[in-house]
Amino acid sequence: ALIPVAIFLYWLTGCLLKTRAPRTSLFLCIMAAVVLYAFDATFKIKETIIESLGRNMTLTGRTVIWEVVRSQPNNPLIGGGYYMFWDSNLGTAAKDELGMRLNTAHNGYLEVFLDGGIVGISLLFLMLATRGLAIFNRFGTNAKFARMAVIYFGIALLYNFSESNFFRLGSLWMMTLMAMLSIPRVNPLGEDEGFQAKFG
Repeated sequence: ALIPVAIFLYWLTGCLLKTRAPRTSLFLCIMAAVVLYAFDATFKIKETIIESLGRNMTLTGRTVIWEVVRSQPNNPLIGGGYYMFWDSNLGTAAKDELGMRLNTAHNGYLEVFLDGGIVGISLLFLMLATRGLAIFNRFGTNAKFARMAVIYFGIALLYNFSESNFFRLGSLWMMTLMAMLSIPRVNPLGEDEGFQAKFG
């Protein structure tokens, strides 16, 4: 599922970079996605379409996993500790209720909540908001890094709705971290702008 999303984002960002105001165009696309999501959440359009095709909305059983995991009395403030939930009695109870062997909630946002509770999920959203804004501000420079940062950041946000990837070892998380880095611009003489502003 990642490949079609990546291809679409690569095509979309390429189109946006050709516009007169790439960042404005990107902002409008983000707002359109938010409006569509809110519209779907209100009128259940996606659910109606999927059920009319004879499918269900459980995302291959993931929604059942989320319900069982959320029903466990995990500490809501600080969670159960990093990578600790599935090795605890609560994780064992969830696996027994589901009748399957699991070590992931198949949702990165829920997984962070299990690890760190409200504190952890708040820090995650703070990181995503601040670094997402930095990525947005870099977009439109025609730099390949800025474009790929938007793509990987977008993939990470979407992927974690159905899989757990935040703070987990893996290539996607490593690339997401790289996308969130701030790289100083370098002038032709090899001196970065911060150095030039301070000593130039």
